[in-house]
This record gives sequence, C-alpha cells and structure tokens, in this order.
Amino acid sequence: MKKYTKNKLAMYKLVSDTLNANVTSWEGIPAFVTTVEEFNAKVHLLEEKEQFQKTVAIGVGKVAKTGKEEGFNKLLRISAALTVLASTAKNEKLLLEVKFLKSTTLYKSRIDFLTKVDTVINKANEHSSELVVFGITVEEIESLLDYRTELEGLMFSARIAINARKNANAELSELEREIDTLIKESIDSLMLIVKDSDPVFYNKYVNARMVIDYGHRSNPEAA
Repeated sequence: MKKYTKNKLAMYKLVSDTLNANVTSWEGIPAFVTTVEEFNAKVHLLEEKEQFQKTVAIGVGKVAKTGKEEGFNKLLRISAALTVLASTAKNEKLLLEVKFLKSTTLYKSRIDFLTKVDTVINKANEHSSELVVFGITVEEIESLLDYRTELEGLMFSARIAINARKNANAELSELEREIDTLIKESIDSLMLIVKDSDPVFYNKYVNARMVIDYGHRSNPEAA
C-alpha cells in the first residue's frame, strides 16, 4: 500500500473514532446512523484487505527466495562434479552448460533458474556412471529431480500469490473510492446538520478529515 493510501486509511480510522466517540450528537438522526454504520463497515473491510495485501506481498518474495535456496546445495554439488568431469575431458560444450556461480544463478529469474536445474539433471543422467567417482549417486540425482518438481510447485504458488496481490490492490482502490464518496457526498453534509448544536464535535470532525501526506496537510475538499 502506497504512503498516501496509508495516510488516507489513518484518516478514515480517525474519522470513524471521532464519529463513534460522539454518538449522542447524531444517534437521533436515522440517516446519520445508517451512513455511519456503512462507513464503519467499509473502513473495517479496508483494514482487512490492507493486511491481506501486505501478507501476500511478503509471501511472494519468501516463496521465490526460499524455493531457490533450499535446493541450491544439491544443485551445486552435482554441477561441481560435472564441471570437473567436463574440464578433465576438455568438453567445452558440457563445461559451459553445467558450470555456474551462485551470484549469477541463484538470483536469476525463476524460469532461468529452473532451466539451469533441468540442464544439470539431464547432464547428470547422461554421465551418471562417470559421476560415481565423484561420490555422486543415482539417488542423489533423483533427489535433485524431486527438488526440481517441488520448486516448480512453489513457483506456481508464487504466480497465484502475485495474481492475488494484483486483485487485492484493485479491490483496495475501489473500496477507497467508495469510502471517499461516502465521506464527501454524505457524511460531510450530515455533519452540517449537527454543526450548530455541537460545534466542538464538528471541529473535531473537520480536523480528522485532513489527510497528512509527505509532511503536508490537505483540506477536507482535497481528501
């Protein structure tokens, strides 16, 4: 959630708190009661969606990072053996295919990383008998294949999470527009009804309606 939107959420909550703390000033006006109930419900929903959006954003990065790092040592061990094998046999093509550095592989895109894993698995299977002298067993190669399958599943989950984050952002924006409309077109006007009878409450509401953004306060009409 962007800083300005966070500040608007803080404003919504402050407006809600101000309204709820002065119920006696408006509880006798049915239209006011209905509007405040709708406003409070939307603010609560916005808080829930904002928390979900943050959770999803954290999850996307965690899935991508954890999925790669967990199997990296498996990939490194087999790749190292293939690298020595290729170098000894002066097989330049094989050497280019299987040699890699953590700094240039672990932080590649998910698709590129999977491609590298596939290459190592394929070459390891082709040279499995020659890898025995390096202590690389068929079971270890199969273990890397299992890791590759798990990694693909994690990355599929990450794609789902990314789509969920996009949907959450869109829902947040729409809900924010609905709340803004409710404030500007209903609550602001309803407050004028109680302005003379409770000026202290009215002034507190006006102050609550201000949005703090990057060190500047905007007036209610701009929020």
